[in-house]
Amino acid sequence: MLCAMKMHHYLRSSKLTVNRNWKFISDVIRQLIRYTHSAMRSKERGHVAKTAGGKCDVDKAQVVWLGTHAFHTVLSQKAHTYGPILASLEKELNSSHSMRVQLGLKKVAKDCKRLMVILSFTGSPQ
Repeated sequence: MLCAMKMHHYLRSSKLTVNRNWKFISDVIRQLIRYTHSAMRSKERGHVAKTAGGKCDVDKAQVVWLGTHAFHTVLSQKAHTYGPILASLEKELNSSHSMRVQLGLKKVAKDCKRLMVILSFTGSPQ
């Protein structure tokens, strides 16, 4: 969620026109989410994690759903600005594969929404 908030602030302060560049921004979001999964796996295989017996039991589908949901939640706060990006994210969230993954992750998503309120990014949690 923090990454999505940072992207919103970056886009707001940049000269980039969201409506003209929505496809590029959507692709960046997807790449960022895939990179997050790769980075998690890389850390798990690292010396420190191996020495400490660290294990990451989150699969790629879960990371993709959580990342997509986080970006959708954050960018939805400014739906008039991010309409085409939100439509793209919604399409991914509503896919049959995503629907199966989300069943076990709804509590995590709800907790993240509460965190946004604490960080004063949105109004009230739903």
